[in-house]
Amino acid sequence: MKIKTYSIKVFQVIADGVLSAPGIGEGRFIPSLIVNGIEDQELVDLISIHQETPPGDAIFLWTRPLWDRSKIILNVAFKKPMIIEFGIEFNLPTQNTLIDGIIQSRGFFLQVGREGDKPSTLFSDRILLEVPEMGFDKKWDEILIAIIRSKYKKLRYPKNDLTAATNKHIRSMRELWSIRRT
Repeated sequence: MKIKTYSIKVFQVIADGVLSAPGIGEGRFIPSLIVNGIEDQELVDLISIHQETPPGDAIFLWTRPLWDRSKIILNVAFKKPMIIEFGIEFNLPTQNTLIDGIIQSRGFFLQVGREGDKPSTLFSDRILLEVPEMGFDKKWDEILIAIIRSKYKKLRYPKNDLTAATNKHIRSMRELWSIRRT
């Protein structure tokens, strides 16, 4: 069996937040990411071009590196308005709520910036990327349950209460993503 490998630029999330507006994304809360791509002219150009053109075509794919199972990467391949491929890396133990927000809201805002920037104070160009259902939801639920369950185990929750605590945690986390502003 051959494993296909390829190399793309992978950016780290350096800040995140949540944005909501009645006219965008049906009023739901949408994650906002700032990635460390300020020095990458292609990514800066993509975001800039998107301000003046209709939405582009993009393909998304969630992947997990074989060498580091604590990470997950959202691969993005734009075909319009320009051709560019890149990945956005997430840390599963610390950014699982952010990942779940992208999956539940089916999208996110993307900006480039520097360490210390925040979505609420960075008024540079941003784009809204719509991430469709790609058959990953069931696998994500399994990953998320394992992460949250592990956290409760470390907190020494009684074994009998682990499943209920995990399910309650995920349910309450997802309530935020289901809120709609009108």
